[in-house]
Amino acid sequence: MSVSPNSALYWFPLVEHVYRTPRTVFVPYDHDKAMATLEGGEPLYDAWMTDVSPAVVDAVDGFGGVAFARTDLSSAKHDGPGSYRLVVRDVDPDRFEVNEPLLFTVGDNEMKFWLTGPTPQAFMVREWLDLAAPFTAFGEHPIAREWRFFANRDQVVCQHFYWPEHAILTPSTDSWREDLAALAAEPPPDELTQAAIAAAAACDTVDVWSVDFAQDRSGDWWLIDMATADTSWHPEHEAGS
Repeated sequence: MSVSPNSALYWFPLVEHVYRTPRTVFVPYDHDKAMATLEGGEPLYDAWMTDVSPAVVDAVDGFGGVAFARTDLSSAKHDGPGSYRLVVRDVDPDRFEVNEPLLFTVGDNEMKFWLTGPTPQAFMVREWLDLAAPFTAFGEHPIAREWRFFANRDQVVCQHFYWPEHAILTPSTDSWREDLAALAAEPPPDELTQAAIAAAAACDTVDVWSVDFAQDRSGDWWLIDMATADTSWHPEHEAGS
């Protein structure tokens, strides 16, 4: 099966040495078989318990017992940590506590891609980042300093704070609008401009990319996602902003 440019199976290996990225393990899975099992219309996807879940558990163990999960195409982060936070505890006889968020992610990706494609091919299990978030939304998802850059190999075309006010649902504090404004008011460091250009240059299948960065509590920035510009959400804005 060919790999879409939007798949992290394509872009992640090309950019993981360009800028700071979370440690990542890819675990292949058969999305169609997983969905058939989830919907109850087909026999159990046997490889899930023999291969997929154990490999994910091993990856989470390697990251200290907690990790972030998405597929190679997308996360389900707008549904809160229950859809992406993987926790492995030392529980016998098995430790397949990762199944619920993984299956939630399968269903989320099916809703996103079943009409348009492509099809997810793997889980992307990543070390957990403790983001500098003054409040949470979407059922306790941390809202932090995140920026999206649109870039090609020569320049940043534009850049935007990731979280527009109208997108925030179920915020955890009454002061969330002020907190959000404070997050957006501080511009990202210049190093992210160069990192976005370098990431776009490394992924030469497509000319223009969106490149997303997030800041953790220690102040470090991380390259967390990429996608082709023509498939990425982009706010209306003045030319050159």
